[in-house]
Amino acid sequence: NFDIDFGKFNVYSENELSKSYEDKIKFIMLYSGNEVKILDEKDCNGEIPLLVLNHSYKDIIISKEENCILINGNLNKFVDGLTYKIFGVI
Repeated sequence: NFDIDFGKFNVYSENELSKSYEDKIKFIMLYSGNEVKILDEKDCNGEIPLLVLNHSYKDIIISKEENCILINGNLNKFVDGLTYKIFGVI
């Protein structure tokens, strides 16, 4: 269960594999009415929630650390699930 109604998000990638998902997530979030900015540094102390992407080929694990939402695992599955949620499929 992932809440996408913050209004603003920042996105940060922890590895090169996750960088390719930044624009996909930005597009999906913009479509849902959220403002998105891609950051070069991780900062969990900001006022705007930060999605921290870490791609691997395992299942998705979503956790929270201060104002960061940590998304670890198969980002293909996460992007698909996020898209389905926005379009009301799930």
